Amino acid sequence: REDYDQIHKEKEFYLKIEDAYLYGIIDRVNIKNGAAEILDFKTNRVHNKYELLEYYQPQLQLYTYAFKKITNMKVKRAAILFLETGHLEEIDISERSLQKIYEELEEFVNFVNKNNSIHQYSKGDSCKGNCKYSILCNLH
Repeated sequence: REDYDQIHKEKEFYLKIEDAYLYGIIDRVNIKNGAAEILDFKTNRVHNKYELLEYYQPQLQLYTYAFKKITNMKVKRAAILFLETGHLEEIDISERSLQKIYEELEEFVNFVNKNNSIHQYSKGDSCKGNCKYSILCNLH
């Protein structure tokens, strides 16, 4: 459907959280009758759609939170379009979920601000130790 009042592609934003700025690029924002729809396009191979939705949901929630805060505009839905399958999957953008993602990001920013030694960070559960930062894993 293309009967929107406005369409924005690759919409960049900065969102201030505490004393940090988060930068993001929203793939597409469709605006109709003063309400927005946020879309993110994913090129992933879709072996497990639910895993991918769980993985990308916080990203879309952040985009929605930022867009609402910056524009003061209602967002009626946010969705991921999996290009491999053509499936459009909506993401939970309830006020509760948006507040939760903001609080988690706020916690993260505060943690980073208070912890400037590599020894204060734990290795991720999914780390296989073969990335370009693997030298840091050996510092513990």
